[in-house]
Amino acid sequence: MAWNEEWYQQSVALLWRPEVRGRRGPRRALPLSAVVAEAVAIADHDGLAGLSMQRLAGALGVGTMSLYAYVRTKDDLVALMVDAVYGTPPTLARLHWRAAMREWANALRATYTAHPWVVPLLPRSRVMGPREAAWVEEALGALASLEMSGSEEIGLLLSLSGLVQAAVGADVRTGEVDGVGRDVPGSALLNAASLRAHDTEGKLLRLRHLLERVWPDTSPQVEKHPGDPFRFGVELLLDGVAALERRPEREFGVD
Repeated sequence: MAWNEEWYQQSVALLWRPEVRGRRGPRRALPLSAVVAEAVAIADHDGLAGLSMQRLAGALGVGTMSLYAYVRTKDDLVALMVDAVYGTPPTLARLHWRAAMREWANALRATYTAHPWVVPLLPRSRVMGPREAAWVEEALGALASLEMSGSEEIGLLLSLSGLVQAAVGADVRTGEVDGVGRDVPGSALLNAASLRAHDTEGKLLRLRHLLERVWPDTSPQVEKHPGDPFRFGVELLLDGVAALERRPEREFGVD
């Protein structure tokens, strides 16, 4: 599918300014966060296949049509759910970069394990929400001392998150993800212009700096990365294996 600017802008508005959604519809009886939290709880228990607007409305004690005061479609609801599960990222500031990234990966694995329905959605093209962006910002802070290029930072984070997804995804039934996602080249999307517009308090400065180098104001598609972050990620992992192989007495998986 070709790049869809309208879909991208609508998705940014949904995730970064959710309070303005549905104002022309029925009056909201509950905060949006309560609606999303209940939807997450249903998905955690029965997977996305068990989540319907009718069931969610029943759990909340409201009419089904009243949910459209919050979101336009189930896809919009799922996008909010994905960002919601990230919660607060681990604090990495005082850790050595290697320990920090180990902690980051472990925390990410715990998050995905608690919400396994989210894993099959992650490789699909979607817009990065504020909670997911906060995880990336924390990781970039931990990596700052290495002075890596933007392409290298992306490669490392894609590699780590991909390993986490693979580990958790082995226990996820892919039939639970019908009807969500977009077949657009890429992954979690966000360009610098969008982040500048919504990060008004300057809480995501490292991520903004990275995006200004990589995806300034254009359609944030993976094929437009400078360099090849995927190749870097693969080579980085292989270099790690080679380093272990050169040790006289190595124990894989043991620190």
